[in-house]
Amino acid sequence: MTTTSRDRRHPELDDRARRAWTAYRESLRELRGKEYEEAEGRSWHRLQSRLDELADERDALTGDHAPHEPERRTRRRGV
Repeated sequence: MTTTSRDRRHPELDDRARRAWTAYRESLRELRGKEYEEAEGRSWHRLQSRLDELADERDALTGDHAPHEPERRTRRRGV
């Protein structure tokens, strides 16, 4: 994830974003094949929803209503 000056003002939000990414990875770690494929879409959706919530919180704290950072919308590998 890219860190900007905006991020550094709210390290707790950065930590929560890191935890969301970790939860995403951990939810898929042991899965293979069809099981992975079925779970990955749900996990990706949960991650994106959580990152959207965090972006909204950040916007509310900073008063910044600029477009959200690109890492939130990065496409999954293989898609």
